[in-house]
Amino acid sequence: MIFVFDTYGENGYVPNLVTRTDIVPRSDEWWNLAITPPYSYEFRLLRYLYTEGIRYRVELVSTMTSTGETCVYPINLNYFDPAIDYLALMSEQARDLARKGQLTIVFYYSEGDDVDWHISPRLEHMCSVHHIPRTQIRFIIANRAAGQDYLYVADDELYYRYINKDADFVKNINLGQRTKKFTCLNRIDKPFRRLFAATLVAEQLHTDAYFSYNDKRYALEYPVGDTDVSQWSQHWDQTVLEVFNPPYRCDDLEDYQHNTHQIINHNFFQDAYWNVIVETHIGQRTLFLTEKTFKAACNCCEIWDTKHLTNGLTKATIKFLMPNCV
Repeated sequence: MIFVFDTYGENGYVPNLVTRTDIVPRSDEWWNLAITPPYSYEFRLLRYLYTEGIRYRVELVSTMTSTGETCVYPINLNYFDPAIDYLALMSEQARDLARKGQLTIVFYYSEGDDVDWHISPRLEHMCSVHHIPRTQIRFIIANRAAGQDYLYVADDELYYRYINKDADFVKNINLGQRTKKFTCLNRIDKPFRRLFAATLVAEQLHTDAYFSYNDKRYALEYPVGDTDVSQWSQHWDQTVLEVFNPPYRCDDLEDYQHNTHQIINHNFFQDAYWNVIVETHIGQRTLFLTEKTFKAACNCCEIWDTKHLTNGLTKATIKFLMPNCV
């Protein structure tokens, strides 16, 4: 398998669609690529393949030497913005090779968006504008409900496992009595999360739990469906929001530390009977499991072996990219 990139910079291959060639990998500027248009950043599938011992090659588009092998042009996105023409940001040579069927464009998207909302129509439009066959585009996504035209990969499971090799995971289950009924941690504010958390507070259920609601908000707008909670009006009373006064905290960590996956508070998993997870999307056609779920599963199980699962996901990815090779 050959992965091709448009640019080789001062520090190696530059993520496709990124114009800066001087950014040092793992620096603040490197990570900020994920929140800067066009939201393209490190294609971390290569790290997964390397860790699993799966062989691949990396080349420049301008020096492709393929002799029949599938050449993949990866676009790793942190956020799919329907206002951006991603294909227009590719080199003309890469687009031309895609038109000829000599290069496969692969979007790698670790989010769980409802593809019918904006991704599918945008892909069709871009293909039409640039005269690239839709069959030359593959889309890998973390939405299990995306449909057969998309490949599901639980990137957060892989990422959480690979970056936390030296983390102090919970290895033993507490078989004795626990002091809290449940753990429920909420870092980012969203309408459906606020409603759920406010209900816990209104019913005073949060007092017997490891409960947090940091009230932090993303700059990006919420996806369609995540803002509309009116369909639940018959199940809750508006007064629950009136008594909700975040932030609520259950530790002394800073906000950035709450998003540092290597930090593991054992009490959250060993001293509570349940872990209640309010996931990222709701109200859309999506099944999206994130590190919130995988972190709880990994730390609540006495034995957590993802070797078979990881290999299965990796092989599925290869089969999706090269159907005749696996």
